[in-house]
Amino acid sequence: MKIIPGYIRKKFVFIFLFLLISIIIMFLIIDLVENLDKFIDKKVTTNIIIEYYLYYIPYIIVLIMPMVTLMATVFCISSFAKHNEIIAFKALGMSMAQIMRTIIFMGIIISAGTFVIAEKLAIPANRKMFHIKEKYLENRYNQKTGTVRNIQLQEPPDKIVTIGYFDAENSLAKNVTVETFKGNRIISRLDSPVMIWDGKEWTVKKGVQRIFDNENEILTKIKEPIKFHFNFTPKQIALSSLKPDEMNFSELVGFIKRIRNSGGETYELLTDLHFRISFPFSNLVIVFFSIPLVYNRRQKSIAAGFGISLIVSFFYFGLVKTGQTMGHKGTANPVLAAWLGNLLMIASAVVFNIKARK
Repeated sequence: MKIIPGYIRKKFVFIFLFLLISIIIMFLIIDLVENLDKFIDKKVTTNIIIEYYLYYIPYIIVLIMPMVTLMATVFCISSFAKHNEIIAFKALGMSMAQIMRTIIFMGIIISAGTFVIAEKLAIPANRKMFHIKEKYLENRYNQKTGTVRNIQLQEPPDKIVTIGYFDAENSLAKNVTVETFKGNRIISRLDSPVMIWDGKEWTVKKGVQRIFDNENEILTKIKEPIKFHFNFTPKQIALSSLKPDEMNFSELVGFIKRIRNSGGETYELLTDLHFRISFPFSNLVIVFFSIPLVYNRRQKSIAAGFGISLIVSFFYFGLVKTGQTMGHKGTANPVLAAWLGNLLMIASAVVFNIKARK
């Protein structure tokens, strides 16, 4: 009985890798055709183009993984059914549940692998890919790389810090304003050309400080260093220029915490955070959903299997998009919104599995 699960795993892995490589190549060719004229116009060298698309591959893998898993499952089981191998499995005492366990185990590995690839490869690669795009295609490199401009950070409970220019390489905040409020009234303001990070806290060595007492204003020059124990670090300031899609899981958690502490809305960010888990998990859900669709059907061609895969993919991604939209707008709980597609697919899979066993 150990031979059959091994046979199933080998066939599934072969189909899975073939589809994955084929679809990646297709994505790369389509994108290259769309952007080739831009690369030529900007006189981008071949090495840079190759580097750009190497960084693009991890993102493609994460994006297409559910579809590849679905197609691999459908093609694998359809092949078994078409060649009467399922009948042979049953004759040897192997039930549908045992076949499902073998492929579901592969789905678990793919789901875990997708999460790791997304966090460890895709997000860092995306940042480098965007930098190449900004430098060679959009000519925005000097504005984006290593510097962040015009940042405003709310420091609970009563301060707002404004930074005109942040040098990430040297951890220097320039043209800094620190305003302190009491209710809706400003009670003090500090202006400094430079604020320095020493690894633990921020220090201001020169500038001016204004104290507002009713209608009076007291202005004093800063003569002794003033230290601030702000919650934000240079890394968090640099992250403020990134989109949520460019942050890894832990960075996004910290970013959400800061937005929440400042009183901002976090529906969209929380939905995207939970989606980071639900999307890789979809590989396992899709395996569970697709096996009973083709398990007992002998006459299945490759075209029919491809058609089933497309229908299920459109159905699933439609549910995912609906859930995301609801979560972003705050009409649904972020957790429920992120998992809506998977929950409905699981419910459908349970029904299909019950029918298939009958």
